Amino acid sequence: MANFGGTILTTRGRNLLAKALTGTQLQFTRIGLGDGVWDANTNPETLTALVSEKLSLQIQSLQIAGDGTARLRFVLTNQGLQQGFFLREIGIFARDPDLGEILYAVTYASNPDFIPAAGLVSVENVVDIYTVVSNAQNITAVISDTVILATKQDIQAHNSDSTAHADIRDRITQKILAHNTSPRAHQDIRDLLARSMIGSGIDLTNATSDYFLQVGEKAIIRVNNETSKPLRIATQSETAYRLIVLPLNTGGTSGTTGSAILLYPNNTTYSNAFYSAHWHVFLAGTNVTVGQAYYIYPAFGLTHIGLAHIVADIVNTTQYKSVISHANLYGTPTEFPGLLLHYCNWRDTTTPWTSLGTIAWPQPSSAIIIVERIY
Repeated sequence: MANFGGTILTTRGRNLLAKALTGTQLQFTRIGLGDGVWDANTNPETLTALVSEKLSLQIQSLQIAGDGTARLRFVLTNQGLQQGFFLREIGIFARDPDLGEILYAVTYASNPDFIPAAGLVSVENVVDIYTVVSNAQNITAVISDTVILATKQDIQAHNSDSTAHADIRDRITQKILAHNTSPRAHQDIRDLLARSMIGSGIDLTNATSDYFLQVGEKAIIRVNNETSKPLRIATQSETAYRLIVLPLNTGGTSGTTGSAILLYPNNTTYSNAFYSAHWHVFLAGTNVTVGQAYYIYPAFGLTHIGLAHIVADIVNTTQYKSVISHANLYGTPTEFPGLLLHYCNWRDTTTPWTSLGTIAWPQPSSAIIIVERIY
């Protein structure tokens, strides 16, 4: 997991702890996970909620450590998660007799882990998180009776029980019955086949949620007579990629001058936020035409002329988001082959770039797209 610091009591958490030291019950209710970005002005003590909560998880067990802290165990799972996110915040929630549920303590990681949506990758991790409880005597937690993921210690205790495996047989039977009656019973197998390796790349052609590439890992996306194609690749700040678009149409991906091939980050249009410049060389017989131009787009411009074999470098940092591409132009018209260099910057330092995005052509096109994470 990401490198989280120690938990910090919020102001409401300290007030509840003070009540607990005088006899009020200190009851922990759940764990919250979020992708909110804390800037330099964020004071965790004043938070009353996570900056951007994405997932709520039940507590599996509570143990009082005896040194003024308590260990809360939860299972980090992406079951039912519709959209992946970067895990930056973890919050411990508790019940205050006067305020209801409050954010008791929080912790933050500046170098987050990516939690993928359910389907492509299954996530199940047992996580322990510690928080201060001081000398409070009446400490409880709302414990889930549905979480059955076991640790090594759980298994050892289970195996020493004379009825150890009767409950396992019952649970397996229940799981099989629930699985066979579910409309998504074999979706995990279908998703696994969708991610099967083709050569050295993961096939994301039919992916339904974003996949986070590791450094050196490649993805292959096939385009079949389509005007746009989501890449289904998650990204985060301080990453870079090599993008190759190999057109399969006769004569390339058709289009005319001014019909750009665009990459929409986060699968979204951002009006007039992308500044680009290009230089081109056209060859017509023995005549060479050299030119340059400047454009403003609602997305990254891969090439200003929608008729090309493209190789692009993609850089995603907080201060600098850019695509630098060169393209082999098949001709506009066909007797004009040529070369185009295209530079495009996204002038936005506040919007996180979390999904590599969608490529769009000026008219239906067929292509093979290869994306490799460089760092």
